[in-house]
Amino acid sequence: MWDTGMMVSRPASVRQTTPPLWALHILFLMTGTGTTFLGPILPMLSQTWHLHDAQAGVLLACQFLGAFVGGISVGSHARRELLTASAACIAGFGLFALATMHPGGMPLALLALPIAGFGVGHMVTANNIIGGQFPEDQRARTLTLLNFSWSIGAILSPILAAWLLPTVPLHTLLGVFAGLFACAGIAVYANIHSPDLVTNSVAAAGSARSVIVFFGAMLLLYGGVETCMNGWLTTYILRYGDHTLRGSQLSTSLFWIALIAGRALTAVALSHISERRLLRLALGATTLCIACLTRAEGAFALTACAVLLGLSMSPFFPVCFSILMGHAPRARQAGMVIAVSGIGAALFPWLAGLLSTRTGSLHIGLIVPLLAAAALLTMSFLLPHRHTAPQI
Repeated sequence: MWDTGMMVSRPASVRQTTPPLWALHILFLMTGTGTTFLGPILPMLSQTWHLHDAQAGVLLACQFLGAFVGGISVGSHARRELLTASAACIAGFGLFALATMHPGGMPLALLALPIAGFGVGHMVTANNIIGGQFPEDQRARTLTLLNFSWSIGAILSPILAAWLLPTVPLHTLLGVFAGLFACAGIAVYANIHSPDLVTNSVAAAGSARSVIVFFGAMLLLYGGVETCMNGWLTTYILRYGDHTLRGSQLSTSLFWIALIAGRALTAVALSHISERRLLRLALGATTLCIACLTRAEGAFALTACAVLLGLSMSPFFPVCFSILMGHAPRARQAGMVIAVSGIGAALFPWLAGLLSTRTGSLHIGLIVPLLAAAALLTMSFLLPHRHTAPQI
């Protein structure tokens, strides 16, 4: 079902303003890894730096606050935005590599993670806007394939952590990752010849402010749910599932594999069910899966819940973003909606860690994403109705 993005023809209007599709796929893959890298190594960092859950939650908050700032600061020049993102990733991951070399590296990590998060958030938002420049008959397929690459990158984080960290120092892996972003920056500079990021296909009027606020609130909540589960899942299964660290990391990988498989199933399901109904069913299942996760015991039950959770969460972003695009937002408005998810991604994992520390139970900490999922389910019955066809 999934073929290479290079099979999509590149219209003349975007050939000179974007990198080749193979380069975009690489950037999406790297940003997927950069988004999810912290969760699988969080237990190791907590042990090395003697962190309680609230302090570990601060690390997640720093990363995703940086991602939010990176998302809302995307401008209109493709080359400049992607080079800025690459430079921030190089600096952020490089500094974080240095921080992990020392038992007292927590202060440097608090500086490095917002920088790395800024770079990843800046690149994710710019790449999604670039994908949105394709004609309407190619746009959904292009964005689906690009976000599939992002999901592959997200899976690589726990897999690489489980397989390589027993033999390769963490600072070495992070240094290599920073070097890959340096290579990406060079490739971007060499392949973009026109500075424009946003084309004239952007709708002149844009969407009503209330529509943007509504979808921004949904993405804020979803960003919190996804990051809570990604950030705390490895620790949760390690703590309550009688797993080793490596086993817990692999269970997190199964969560992401299920998320990718769910994206493929979503494409099939949309041929038989409306976007809105699918969104409601998915959010209902997500809420139920998180509730079951808080009550499950043992490695098998927890891993099964993680897999079902990945499947249930998979339709949300593509379906919700598709509904938003039906309201013809400007490119900057769409970028803001993507970026605001970084607020939830920064706030909710920290709140879950704080609640866990105060109560002495990560079971109770997961009430935070559970309530957010329930709120999303409620909002799915209040979605604004479309009045116009997509314009960007």
